[in-house]
Amino acid sequence: DLYCLIHFYKRAMSMYGEGLAPGPGESEQGANAALTELEKGLRSTKLGEQAEAIVRFPRLFGKYPFPILINSGMIKLAEVFRQGPNFLKMCVLRVCQESERQLDKGTGVDELVRRVITVINSNDPVARALTLRVLGALAAIIPERAAVHHKVRSSLDSQDTVELEAAMYAARRFAARSKTFSVDMCPKLLEMISGQTTSLPVKLRLIPIFQHMHHDAATAAQVRSACLSMLPDYPGQSFLLVTLHTLTSLATHTLVEVPDQVALLLDHLTSDPRQAVRLGVLGDLLLLAGPDKIGRAHV
Repeated sequence: DLYCLIHFYKRAMSMYGEGLAPGPGESEQGANAALTELEKGLRSTKLGEQAEAIVRFPRLFGKYPFPILINSGMIKLAEVFRQGPNFLKMCVLRVCQESERQLDKGTGVDELVRRVITVINSNDPVARALTLRVLGALAAIIPERAAVHHKVRSSLDSQDTVELEAAMYAARRFAARSKTFSVDMCPKLLEMISGQTTSLPVKLRLIPIFQHMHHDAATAAQVRSACLSMLPDYPGQSFLLVTLHTLTSLATHTLVEVPDQVALLLDHLTSDPRQAVRLGVLGDLLLLAGPDKIGRAHV
C-alpha cells in the first residue's frame, strides 16, 4: 500500500536523515569518500541500511554539487529503483524531488531514464505509479523525451487510482516545461474532462494542468474556450472555483486574455451569491492586479 510506504519513508528520514551537514570548502576527495560510504549502504542486504543510505543523498548533493558525483549518485539510485522493492523506490522518489535544483548538473540523463522507465512495465500498479512520479520529478531535465511523454499519456487511461494520480502529477510537471507535451496532450485532457466516464474528483485534478498550457497561443485559446463551454454544465462550487482559477493562471501568462478574464470574474463576483465563490474570485482578481494586466475599464 502506497500510504504505508510513505509512513515507512518518514520513519527512515527521522532515523537516518541527519548526516552529511553542508559545509563550505569541502574537497573532491571528501565527496568521493562520502559517496563510497553511501554506496556501502546501498549494497547492504538490510532494508533499513539501504534506506539510510538513500535518504542521505540529498544532503550529499547539496554539500558536494559536483556534476560527476551527482551523475554517479543518480545512476546508482536509478539502479536501486529498478531492482529494489517499492519502499526503496519511494525513498529514491523523495531524493529526486528534494534534489531538483542539483539534478541539472548531472550528465548521464539517458542512463538514468533508461533504468527508471523500465519499471513502468511492471505488473504492480504501485511500482508503475512510483515510476511516473519519478519521471515527473525529473521533468526539468527531461522535458522533451517523447518516450516519457508517451508513457505518461498512456497511464492516464489507467483504472488504478494510485497510478492515475501519479500520471496526473507527471502530466502537470511536463505540461509546465514542454510545449510539445502541452500541445499533444491538450486534446487528450479535454476528452477526459468532457467524458461522462471521468469522475468529478478526477476532472478537478485534471483541470489545473491547463494553466501550464501557455507555451502555444492556439493551445491556450483552445483551453480557454473549452473551459468556458463547460462552466454552464458544472455549476458546482468546486468545479467553478478550480476552472476560474485555472483560467486566471493561464491568463497571467498569455496576457492577451486578461481583460476577458477580469470581465468573467467580475460577472461571477456580482451574480454568484456563494461566499466561497466570491472569495475565490477576489483572490483571482488579485493575481491579475497591476497596471500591466488590468485595463482602465476594469479599475
